[in-house]
Amino acid sequence: MNHYLVLCLLTLPALALARPQDGSTAKLDHVVATVDGRPIFHSEIDEIFERNKIDKPSFDQTQAAIDALIDGALIENAAVRLHVDVTDSELAQAEAMIKAENHLDDAGLDKALADQHFTRATYRRELARQIRMQRAFTLDAPSVRAQVTDEELQKRYDEAKKANPSLGSFDSLKDQIREAVYAEKAAAAQGEWVKRLRASSHVERAK
Repeated sequence: MNHYLVLCLLTLPALALARPQDGSTAKLDHVVATVDGRPIFHSEIDEIFERNKIDKPSFDQTQAAIDALIDGALIENAAVRLHVDVTDSELAQAEAMIKAENHLDDAGLDKALADQHFTRATYRRELARQIRMQRAFTLDAPSVRAQVTDEELQKRYDEAKKANPSLGSFDSLKDQIREAVYAEKAAAAQGEWVKRLRASSHVERAK
């Protein structure tokens, strides 16, 4: 499993928030956008704000939430196109890894999820969604996989050392610096991939 997924799951960023189950209903719900025919509902925006404890979202926050949901739909569509799926055993392994990384037992995980308005079942659906997203990116955009060179690591260390002379040795921090540089490159590469998905898809916002 990709380390990025393990680190981000419990924070549940807006992009990763799950849409309602097929067949679910919501009061006064309506479509705010479509992505190649896939609808995005206003209730999904409300869910983002609820989980991020935003009571009175601004216009810009609302637009950002719609953009995040559009990006999520683009990636989900790509996963379907690439026939990406996740097995129950893979989900169980991922959940066990997340508990270990965050020093949680079952009760601790349930409490953390409840704080984010998740049940274990909805969390597992979200976990599967995030794994599908990562796999779709790996399959669909191999040319932009992040590569980190020793020269880049040394340069990053030298810059940090100049700003903080008391910083430890390069060898002691090399792995930590590599993780940070890789995360930055991976995020940038994924952003470029989503832009390409947008360019090749039909996205329509409701007026």
